[in-house]
Amino acid sequence: MVDTQSGKVRGRDAGDPRSPGANPIVHVFRGIPFAAPPFGKNRFRAPIKPEPWGGVRDATKYGPVCPQIGNRFAWKGGPPQGDDCLTLNVWTPALGSARLPVLVWFHGGSYMYGTGALPGREGAAFSRDGVILVSCNYRLGAEGSLWVGDEPGSGAFGLLDQLAALGWVHENIAAFGGAPDNVTIFGQSAGGTSVSALLAVPSARGLFRRAVPISGGGNATRSPKDAGTITRAIFDAANLAQGDFEALRALPPEGLLRAQEIVGASTDPSLKAIEVYWAPMHGGDVLPELPIRAVARGAAKGVDLLTGTTSEEWKFFTALSPAVLARAEPSMTPMMEAAGRTFQSAYAVYEKNRPGQPRNEILTAMETDHWFRIRQIRLAEAQLAHHGATWMYLFTWPSTAYGGVLGAAHAMDIPFLFDDIQSYTDFTGPNPPEELAARMHGALVSFAKDGDPGWARYEPSGRTTMEFGRAIRTVEDPMGDERAVWDGVQ
Repeated sequence: MVDTQSGKVRGRDAGDPRSPGANPIVHVFRGIPFAAPPFGKNRFRAPIKPEPWGGVRDATKYGPVCPQIGNRFAWKGGPPQGDDCLTLNVWTPALGSARLPVLVWFHGGSYMYGTGALPGREGAAFSRDGVILVSCNYRLGAEGSLWVGDEPGSGAFGLLDQLAALGWVHENIAAFGGAPDNVTIFGQSAGGTSVSALLAVPSARGLFRRAVPISGGGNATRSPKDAGTITRAIFDAANLAQGDFEALRALPPEGLLRAQEIVGASTDPSLKAIEVYWAPMHGGDVLPELPIRAVARGAAKGVDLLTGTTSEEWKFFTALSPAVLARAEPSMTPMMEAAGRTFQSAYAVYEKNRPGQPRNEILTAMETDHWFRIRQIRLAEAQLAHHGATWMYLFTWPSTAYGGVLGAAHAMDIPFLFDDIQSYTDFTGPNPPEELAARMHGALVSFAKDGDPGWARYEPSGRTTMEFGRAIRTVEDPMGDERAVWDGVQ
């Protein structure tokens, strides 16, 4: 039992389920509210602290999943969707004054899906190694990022939820054995772009010491113009008068999700031109400017940075829908031309490195760099101008699942970082390498403890990168000719 600022919570003791009896006890607390339910009077508003409770609150079950389209993240015994979703979870090996380092995990899911309660994203392995893990939910889709006029936080409510979770950690984690001045935030995909955004949020200063944005660079946010376009489309899809925010606030969650679904399926060119519909908005009171620009001018000075991607990110998306490659050349051509080169000249560089491979493989490699690798490199180099404690990794181990079509796809590195590869053998294939998981997880633990993952820092001169794959080694400027293709490309 732990006494938080809102009241007492009772968790449960558990061992590492992968090694019963071999590891120390882990204290697990689930479903702790860090903010009041974000619906009714609190909808489309900044999160507020939860009401204090009397007695002892049960913290042995996950809180509800934030409302989202469909049931993609349901599993047997998992939590349902629900209004009271702003909760977090804590795994700790010690309570009280242990002052252990803390990792705070932000889940991915295109800002539309996901939960902090996914199997395989739990903290037993971190507790085993003397690190506390905190995971949380945050508002998704229109609930999390709709622009609603002059309301404080408009366009970035999900980002404010993440800030509220970090505020809870700052105020309460010492009672769970944590050091509030040694917090590392990490996340992948939308969670990675969230971490990149938090680097640029002025009110986040002092809430974390280190950051690990994974496959999520510093430019996947929306402009005020794009945010306004989406809001107008939501009003139309919901059959509401433009600008009637009170009517929008009164919609039931399923009504807003239906409007969101209609907008997502629209063929309107003004909507299709928007990169990520539900990412937080920059240019507002929460996130004043595009994160990569803020980092480049020193907004994250003093924050240690570890970042990375997989080498075949885009294979995840082509596996879901091969049609996504149809937009590769049309979307990249104007960017290349604006930088003074042609799409075909860029294509030729990738083709030379993949002799005999079909066009789809080459386009997939280009899209991997377009959407992920180049953005992480630019984030690292923007940070380097102000803080030298910056590291880079590249995950290259290829999955054997589904006949090997996934390769080193998007999210393939996450089971290894959590050292829980056995929960994801349907994704990795059977018998994924234990040594690779131990090394990747160990690097993240070391970074959280003292800010050094165990290899040379990233510098523009050599671009030293740790490769985690069939070989585990440092390499200089991996795929450097392909990286150079994007020089000057915005």
